[in-house]
Amino acid sequence: MRLNPPTFPVFLIATIAGAVAIASHYTAIPYVSEHTFYVLSGAWALITASTVLRGA
Repeated sequence: MRLNPPTFPVFLIATIAGAVAIASHYTAIPYVSEHTFYVLSGAWALITASTVLRGA
């Protein structure tokens, strides 16, 4: 299986979502603070899917 680098917009969205999830662990951010695990898991899944799938 050949892995592809993610496109810049996908990488940027996943990085921002991950950073917001980590920041919400230390400070209160509406919605994100209550769903930190799901936001961080979604960011990880997005970056993983964009690496495995072609053109994502």
